[in-house]
Amino acid sequence: MKTKILNQTENPLLSRTELIVEIESEATPTRKEVIDALKKDEELTVIRKISSNFGRNQFIADIVVYKDKESKEKYVTIPKKTRIKMEAERKSANEAEAKKKAEETAAAEKPVEEAPVETEEAKPEVEKQEETAEQPKEENKVEEKKE
Repeated sequence: MKTKILNQTENPLLSRTELIVEIESEATPTRKEVIDALKKDEELTVIRKISSNFGRNQFIADIVVYKDKESKEKYVTIPKKTRIKMEAERKSANEAEAKKKAEETAAAEKPVEEAPVETEEAKPEVEKQEETAEQPKEENKVEEKKE
């Protein structure tokens, strides 16, 4: 990939440098490839657009390089769809983090319970309860016959 700077303009009012770059490449270059070819800081560089003509291996890129992060955040506008998507991602990340913390605190507060061990004494009590439940049924039958 070959790059050639066609126009470079300093814009001190917006604290940035505006570039128009011609790129020769077999395929459409990615934004990261263009930034790497120019050897600029990725956080401070904004590629407005990369345009091409059909059937040519030449691309024209409109690039802006800011001097500091504050000026970039101040002047770069983020499309509404992108802002909504970013907010949704932040919300889901915050909810997942809150859920994870809640589970950790619940696990820390809850003591480990041991499973009850069945003994022979517990079994006869269950059998006695079953017998007492059956006895009233027989008495009811006897009472019905008397009437």
